[in-house]
Amino acid sequence: DEQLLMTEKDAVKCSSFARANWWYLPVDARLPEGAQQSLLASVEQAIRRYRSGADGGAKT
Repeated sequence: DEQLLMTEKDAVKCSSFARANWWYLPVDARLPEGAQQSLLASVEQAIRRYRSGADGGAKT
């Protein structure tokens, strides 16, 4: 039997059929300094476009 390595997120999905030789690692994502504001601005802009129907989204 081969070993299997996956992320902790995937391990949760596989818990009902996981085998003893399957292993997982926790993953911690971190944004570089200052990137949070840029990401937030991009998400907010996408939401505004969606709500206005500019990108095919439904108007709310």
